[in-house]
Amino acid sequence: MNKIMSTLITLLAFGLFSCTKPPQGLVSFYYGTQGTAYNSGYKYEVTLKDNHAEIVMKEEYDSETEITIVCEDSKILEELQQIATHHKMYRYKGYYKSKFEIMDGETWYITLKYSDGTMVHASGHHAWPRGFGDALDEVRRCIMKYKDNN
Repeated sequence: MNKIMSTLITLLAFGLFSCTKPPQGLVSFYYGTQGTAYNSGYKYEVTLKDNHAEIVMKEEYDSETEITIVCEDSKILEELQQIATHHKMYRYKGYYKSKFEIMDGETWYITLKYSDGTMVHASGHHAWPRGFGDALDEVRRCIMKYKDNN
């Protein structure tokens, strides 16, 4: 019994086990980049507007053109909520900084807003939370599905 308790305490101390419930009711999702890296300078923003979602995106590095898609419902936010929960994006915090001094490259920003007022904001420069690439791939696939259907 003592061994089990000490293991649980160790897991909690190192943040490997958490009882924190993920926030629910995603109402806004923003991800954007800027910098000199190839394909930098794009954004994806999905916001709840009344009973539907609105997607605003800019996909091209050197373009100022934004695409706006008005969805007929808010299902995309439910899908993004599932992705954020699966990848524990609600745990992203603060600024992720590279261990190396890098003068150029890419800076990223992410903001998630929930109906209960919870807000998650994180950013970084050549450093990302663990699993960020997989999470972002799923986010892009989700958003592109709506773009391709409009």
